[in-house]
Amino acid sequence: MSATTSSKSEAGQPLFRPQVLSEQQTRWLGTVAIRPRLSHRWYACASLLIVAAITATLFMASYTRKARVAGWCRSRA
Repeated sequence: MSATTSSKSEAGQPLFRPQVLSEQQTRWLGTVAIRPRLSHRWYACASLLIVAAITATLFMASYTRKARVAGWCRSRA
């Protein structure tokens, strides 16, 4: 191994403390910035339902086509 990739220095002592190495191994997990609350889940579920309803309406809705007809409109009376 080269000196830059070795985990021990020339004197035989490790370059980093064991605490530093253990912290680097668990750092990829990240830290929790905000503890999620139950209300956050309700807002997320409500938002998801609203988006699903709008999407379903756009894909399943139908519309009436406009037709031009020559003639007169007359009441039945």
